[in-house]
Amino acid sequence: MALRYSCPSCEMDITVLYLEAGRKAKCKKCGAESLVPPSAAKVRAEPPPLARPATSMGEGHALGHRLREIIKTGFVKYTAGTVALVLVASLLMFFFEYDNYAGSVAGHLGKDQSEITAWDTFLHTLWWSLVTFTTVGYGDISPASHLGKFFGAIIMLSSFFWAILLSGVVASFLVEVALREDDTLDQNKFKGHTIIAGWSLMVEDILKVMQTEESTKPVVIGGAPLIILINEMPRDEIKRAVENFDRLDITHISGRYTQEAVLEKAIVDQAENMILVPDKSGLAAEDPADENVIPLTVFAVRSLTDNVRLIAHIANSELKEQLVQAGCDEIVLTDEHTPDMITNHILNPGVPQLVEQIGAVGGDGHRLEIVDLPPLLIDSTHLNVFSYFKENFSALLLGYTVQASGFDLEDEMGETGDPIVRQMITEQLQQSGIKLSSEEKMELEINPSDDYQVSAKNRCVVLMNNQNVEQA
Repeated sequence: MALRYSCPSCEMDITVLYLEAGRKAKCKKCGAESLVPPSAAKVRAEPPPLARPATSMGEGHALGHRLREIIKTGFVKYTAGTVALVLVASLLMFFFEYDNYAGSVAGHLGKDQSEITAWDTFLHTLWWSLVTFTTVGYGDISPASHLGKFFGAIIMLSSFFWAILLSGVVASFLVEVALREDDTLDQNKFKGHTIIAGWSLMVEDILKVMQTEESTKPVVIGGAPLIILINEMPRDEIKRAVENFDRLDITHISGRYTQEAVLEKAIVDQAENMILVPDKSGLAAEDPADENVIPLTVFAVRSLTDNVRLIAHIANSELKEQLVQAGCDEIVLTDEHTPDMITNHILNPGVPQLVEQIGAVGGDGHRLEIVDLPPLLIDSTHLNVFSYFKENFSALLLGYTVQASGFDLEDEMGETGDPIVRQMITEQLQQSGIKLSSEEKMELEINPSDDYQVSAKNRCVVLMNNQNVEQA
């Protein structure tokens, strides 16, 4: 069930899901937030977890669209080439084997050769040309002169190779038409959407992060993030995998995302972000995910548009240079925080770049350091210590570590704060030579209040410029 009421600001009808009266909701038209009134009417609404693509054209427009698509392909060009070759072959036989073909027509019609017109002879050469090009070869007529046989041999060889070429063109055309007409998305709906190309467990992790982020916002029908998944997984498996992501509007397109036809069907030129992950679709369970197609996909996307932001996830660092040259905007290498890193490129742009710069060692960048508390600041407040590092080293004090007995570092850190920052702090503790046994642990206090009291047990977690590390 859903609740429907009028927006107090613009009086537009608002329909909300999963909210009770008294909770805050946002109007999609004017953007104003208001509390759902107790008088809101209950209505039935079941938004599908896996949206089916909508057709935006009527039957008449659809027919015209199909004709335009056919004309744009090489099918028409190759068909015209076939007709031209058949006509050329017919004319060659007409000029070099006229008497031979005129006599054959006379025999078929039971007439004297003098009664056979040029038009009758040309139609007979056209018949022979079609029989030859289709490799049927009835044998009712064949060139008699040496010159006629020479051209006939060239025509037969040409027709053989042309038939092979034309078969491939027709097959490609049928596949392309099937891809283009299978599902047509509404271009008025899909603007600023996110495309996820490829399939692996990583995709589900990314969707979980997006779902969690969206769960903190008011629910507005039609305002869910638009996600298009492109892979070769069976549709029913994709539907089962995403059925719990009810705060996301997910559409599945089946196909190879290296093909421009598939990318155009996903309206890539109107997308805001595109995530590329190593692909397991179409592979056996024991086979590794295919990430070698990711650079090819970047090239394909960039040939269509420069507006979409490309975020690639790879495990092979050797592909990084190829992705940079192809025009990929962001590249994420595999680790346990990959889902957070990839999703933050969309939800919180700048955070992954900040984490990457902090994690870099050397150069002129910044990094986290664990340093001793200055003796003069023991028993002072966090505000005093913060000012000390800022004024003397242009460093940012993030918090403190306290070594205590009978603790476990990961348990004490809990789930507060950013997991990537907590991991980086833990690594800095280990690099600083701090040994943690089963009887002791390191407690972290991140961003404490200004009046937090520090003691001799505290060590400082500081973000500082690499050039100032030795001074501290």
